[in-house]
Amino acid sequence: MPTPDLKTQLAYCKGEMLNAFNEASKLSPFRGLVAEKRDPAGIVKFALSFIGPAFRVFTGEAQPVGLDAANFTVETVKYKNPVSISKSQLDRAKGIMGDELIMRPIRKMGGDALYARDAKMAALLEANGNDGLGSAFFATAATLRNSNGVTLTNTVSGTGNGESATRTDFYSGIAAFNAMKNVAGRRVHGDSFQATKPIILYPAALQSVMESVFMAQTLSLGGANTTYNRAELRMVGDLTDTTDWFIVNARPTYMPFMFVDEAEPDFKTNLQNGDSADAALMLRDEVIFNSDYSFECAFGSRLEIVRVVNS
Repeated sequence: MPTPDLKTQLAYCKGEMLNAFNEASKLSPFRGLVAEKRDPAGIVKFALSFIGPAFRVFTGEAQPVGLDAANFTVETVKYKNPVSISKSQLDRAKGIMGDELIMRPIRKMGGDALYARDAKMAALLEANGNDGLGSAFFATAATLRNSNGVTLTNTVSGTGNGESATRTDFYSGIAAFNAMKNVAGRRVHGDSFQATKPIILYPAALQSVMESVFMAQTLSLGGANTTYNRAELRMVGDLTDTTDWFIVNARPTYMPFMFVDEAEPDFKTNLQNGDSADAALMLRDEVIFNSDYSFECAFGSRLEIVRVVNS
């Protein structure tokens, strides 16, 4: 069977890279918590309209604060370690798509694009920038716009990172959700949130204690564990603070995060879309594959997330 022409092989490589990107997204700790939008016309133009009327009117609910002055940052990810394949290796392979040693790092570029996105989300969490109220996104008693002095608290002062303290802080976080009110002064979540199974986002350093608090049926000193199976655990490896963690509504009305990209990760190469006899290919000592990905992310609704602060 003849080796497919170069154009066909490059199209196959791009498809495999995007498949890897999509598979990695299924394992992201932020899955199901992000309002994702595609903006082919340009990120900044879309952000300006996205922040405006689209999120300004909510029937009977508090406006998700932070949208009118969200700080969108354009991130263009150019991978620092592109895939490099020698001309002799490519010749021996009789084609790119037929050699697993070549395809494996190309697929990895797709996962890397998703991981770069997750890293930006984690940095957003820890930066805790100001929102449209002029206060930090995670705040205590921040006054809601267009309300008669209604305040919102989505920060809990933690009592420590031991099992008992984590259990206490979890219930304090649930109480914070139950106390949230909209601009009319009506509770947003109500007592029903007590019966839900929220998501816990936490740094790798807290893996052991989180498993003990939420996955063990009995306490380390004996007795029933009241927080057993009360939350879904998602470790966020890019969080650098080793003590703070987050409680997120698993069924948010308005997503706590927003994400905008212009297009899917773009597959790059120094080859030409000709055939395997292309003169440019013949003159190269190595073939380079790379990927570019431009995106923005920002906070959405802080009615759906509470930060437990121990730092």
